[in-house]
Amino acid sequence: MPGTPLAPRRRRRAAAALTALALAALGLAAASAVVAAQAQAAPTLTLERLAGADRYATAITASRSAFADDSLDAVVLASGTSTVDALAAAAVAGVVGSPVLLTPPDALDAAVLAEIRRLGAGQVVLAGGEAAISPAVSEVLEPEFAVTRVAGTDRYDTAALLAAFLNDAEREVVFIAAGPVDAAAVAPIAAARQWPVLLTDPRAASPQALAALEDFPDARRVVVGGPGVLSQAVADRFGAEERLEGTDRYATATAIARFAVERAGFPGDGFGLALGSGGATGTDLADALTSGPVLGRAQAPLLLTASRDDLGQVTAAHLAANAARLSAQGLVFGGPGAVSQSVVAQAAAAAGTTAPAATATDG
Repeated sequence: MPGTPLAPRRRRRAAAALTALALAALGLAAASAVVAAQAQAAPTLTLERLAGADRYATAITASRSAFADDSLDAVVLASGTSTVDALAAAAVAGVVGSPVLLTPPDALDAAVLAEIRRLGAGQVVLAGGEAAISPAVSEVLEPEFAVTRVAGTDRYDTAALLAAFLNDAEREVVFIAAGPVDAAAVAPIAAARQWPVLLTDPRAASPQALAALEDFPDARRVVVGGPGVLSQAVADRFGAEERLEGTDRYATATAIARFAVERAGFPGDGFGLALGSGGATGTDLADALTSGPVLGRAQAPLLLTASRDDLGQVTAAHLAANAARLSAQGLVFGGPGAVSQSVVAQAAAAAGTTAPAATATDG
C-alpha cells in the first residue's frame, strides 16, 4: 500500500524538527568557525636570541633591540669584568631610560663608543670606580659627552650612591640583595618601576645601605634571596617586610617572576632567559646583568638556566605552568657559549612554542 500522507499537525511538527536540526547545524558550524578564527588570531610566543661575539657585543645587540637611534639623553656604562658594579645600575638605567652597556676596564671598545653615538646620548654615567672603569675610558668619552662617575668605596657604597639617583620621588619598593644572581633577577622590575636595588654583605647589614634607606622612608623593604644568601638577622636589621625566595637561585628567579606579575604590574606574556650559573662572584652573569633595562622596557621577568646545556627543572616547570599566557616574546640573552641551542629548544618546548632556527653563531 502506498504510504499514508502525514496529517497536517504531524507535517508541521516534522518541519519544525527539521528546521531546528538545520539551525543547530548552522550554529555548530558558526561556533566552530569562530573558535577556528580565534585560534588562528591568537598571538603566539616567539623566541629570539640577542647575542654577539662576546659580552660587550651582546650588550650592544640587546641595546639595539630595544632603543632607537638618537632616542636617549644618557647611557649607563659598567665594567664587563667587574660586573658587581652593574648590579644596582638597572634602576638608574630605568630612570634615564637607557640600556646598561659594558666596557673593558682599561680601554673603551670602539663598538661601544659607536653604540653610545647611535643612541644620541649626551651623558654617560659610569657605574663603578677607577679600578672597574679606568680613567682611560673616561678620557675618551669626555671630549664628546658629559661624564658622571658613580663610585663608592665598595660595591655596597656604589649601590647606595646609585640609589641616590632615585631619591627625588616616592618609591613604592626598595629591593635589598646580597648575591649577584638575585640582584640580576630583580633588575627588570627595578628598571621598569625605577625601584632601587641596595646591596649588603650577607652576614652583616652594610651601613651604606642602611643609610640609603633613609631616602625612602615610605618604601616597602623587600629582601631578595633566601636566608642562606641573606641571613634573617640582616633582613631584620633592614626592617624587611617581605622576602622573595626559593630553594635555590633558579626558584628565587621564578618567585621574582611571580612578584613581577602579581605585584609590579607585568603582563606575564613574555620572559627573558640568561645563564644563571655564575658562581658567587657573578663572573658569568654579564648577559643577565645587562638584560635588566631591555626586559624592563618589555615588562618581562628574567629566568635563569641551570647551565649552558641545561634549562633546569625549576625554570622548565615555571614556563610550562605559565605557557597559556605566554603570547608575546621570549628573549634569550647571550650566544651559544652561554645558552646553548639545546637549552633554547628546552625552553621552547616547556613554553609550548618552537625554538628559533640555529644561526651560524649557534654552532
